[in-house]
Amino acid sequence: MPFGHLLKLIEDQQICHLLGQRITSLYILKNESNSSLVTLNEEHIPIIASALFRVHDIYVNVKHLPCSTTLLSNEDILEDSFLQNLSGQSCQEKDEDVLPFSSESMLLCLLTKFKEHRLISLCINGEFFEKIKTDTEQWLRANTILCEQQFKAVFNIELNQLIIWM
Repeated sequence: MPFGHLLKLIEDQQICHLLGQRITSLYILKNESNSSLVTLNEEHIPIIASALFRVHDIYVNVKHLPCSTTLLSNEDILEDSFLQNLSGQSCQEKDEDVLPFSSESMLLCLLTKFKEHRLISLCINGEFFEKIKTDTEQWLRANTILCEQQFKAVFNIELNQLIIWM
């Protein structure tokens, strides 16, 4: 469902409670129109994760977010505290810096916030580091909470799609 619709449903406590009990697969698409002022970013993930606590499969379209290697203006970069908290949970030194509000920061956030949900699969469409595209599993082991887990991951270059099975 488009993100704007999901956000409205989660705001209604009765609907949110019902969805939280039933939803196990979640597909978050781009908003249907560009007129929506709210777009999905990592600030929304904790809200979604707490509301939809039975989710095991997630598909997210974050093509609206830039890759961390894309230069951002100072106004676009938040304080690093959120990402430092996320990246501080990995096991090894990072290969590349992850900027806030990027496809990579969304990946880190999704893995961190849904770790208690026992995710089976995570699929993300977006723009990513070259290292993620060419050596997906190694980058995930070095930069995410997956460092000590068994998982399989592939990156489909034609679709700009990262798929992780846990």
